Amino acid sequence: ESDAPGGSSGVVLVEPPPVAAGGAQAASSAANAALAGGGGVAGATPKQRAAQKVVKAAEWTPWKDRIHKNGHRDAVVFVQSYVVQQDSLRPVRCLISVGSDGSVRIFDLNEAGTQPTIRERLTLRPPAIAAPRGSPGGEAPTPAMPVGSGAAGAAALRCQFVTAVACCELPALLEEAPAGDDAAKRRGAPRGDLAALFIGYENGRVVGWDTTDGTHIADFRGHQKAITSLRCRRTSSGSDDPGDAMADMQVVSASTDSTVRVWLLEGLAARSRDRKAPALRGSCLFTLEFGPRNPVADMVLLFGGTRLLTCSWDGAIRFLDLEMRKCASLVQAAPSSLRALCCSSSGSGGESTLRVHVGTEECQIVSFLMSQEGTFEQRCCWKAHAAQVTALRMYKTWLLSASDDRSIRLWIAATGTLLDEFRGHLGAVLCLDVAHADKMVWSGSRDWSVRSWDLREVEHRFREREAMTKMDSESYAEEVAQRLAAKALKKKKKSGKQKKTNAGNGKTGRRR
Repeated sequence: ESDAPGGSSGVVLVEPPPVAAGGAQAASSAANAALAGGGGVAGATPKQRAAQKVVKAAEWTPWKDRIHKNGHRDAVVFVQSYVVQQDSLRPVRCLISVGSDGSVRIFDLNEAGTQPTIRERLTLRPPAIAAPRGSPGGEAPTPAMPVGSGAAGAAALRCQFVTAVACCELPALLEEAPAGDDAAKRRGAPRGDLAALFIGYENGRVVGWDTTDGTHIADFRGHQKAITSLRCRRTSSGSDDPGDAMADMQVVSASTDSTVRVWLLEGLAARSRDRKAPALRGSCLFTLEFGPRNPVADMVLLFGGTRLLTCSWDGAIRFLDLEMRKCASLVQAAPSSLRALCCSSSGSGGESTLRVHVGTEECQIVSFLMSQEGTFEQRCCWKAHAAQVTALRMYKTWLLSASDDRSIRLWIAATGTLLDEFRGHLGAVLCLDVAHADKMVWSGSRDWSVRSWDLREVEHRFREREAMTKMDSESYAEEVAQRLAAKALKKKKKSGKQKKTNAGNGKTGRRR
């Protein structure tokens, strides 16, 4: 161990030997009955297929409501919308959601109806860890204790709970899907892309999964407590070879054990050529320690993945240089612990300053302006909710916040002015995702549901309020001007009358 050059940042760099990771096949249950029943292209008539080909993407209407059919049986900890481009067909808009019990649901948002069509249903449970040589057997996915009622059974189940998720697309070397993979074609898997889902569990383990078939593709072991945040980064190697780009894929994980670890994916090129290849080996490049009893709550990658912005329970925001492996700057954002973090952009567009927002345990949101060098300037702070803030997301110049008080609120990011409030969840809201192209917000909650919120309606109401406010101000200004003009005219008339009176009194005096 060696102290980082970050001064009093409290971040310690630890460079352990590479941690090899093996794995076995994941237990997955893939179901595609909705598409096979006639809603998909394969089960449609020639006339229906021809009609589907000529449908324009502009005719797609976002699905807005609560997903209650084919949903989860536990708290929803992750939601993300994405678009899959298929040949000779319109783009397919999909939504992926992950429950804390390891259940994964992929929905098709293009199909018309009261509920979206489910494309894939998976249950991802971490495989057993191979036992070291000389031991009697392998390690079970859960601790060696009976699963039932009582503290022992609860502890065994908690080991499997999902606490953090990251989804990314890994570039593959395949030009097209295998000829015999009809199931992948029905599911609409993108050609040449390996959709990877990295899941962090409550026991500190991080496992990578292939979302097309639910197979186990990677394993990372090193954290001692629950994972709180996961991010994927791809470092630049200076080569145009896709294999080199894939060799530089890294995963960043934060945990309640007060550490941030950076992992390297090895054998990714071979895995992209052969989907039946063994699971990838994840090795820890280095570890950043944040001090005792200081869990890392959230993090954001900036400037092409070379910088990392973190917030932790000690109330501090740390700006980390992943290339130098040190803490570049630190600012104390709040006296209470921080729980959520977001930025106005990733900094890849060359912005001179970024707007950083953090949510606290004391129901507040604190806003900063951060330069590229990592200097912070606090702009505003306001009480946002009646309970702790759980998630923050940006939409243009607006800020979306979720909380344990079951509400989602929309703010003007620069001033902290409340624009709108969304209510409907029966439990704490745990995750948010903004679909900028569709102008929609997706949210997951402890009530096991996924809900959508239409930002077009909010923008329409905002424009109406702005127009009404402008008309009110113009009307008020015109009324004030009319009153001033009437007052001036009355004063002028009174002054003229007084002059006439004075003139008449002067003439009468001369006559006398």
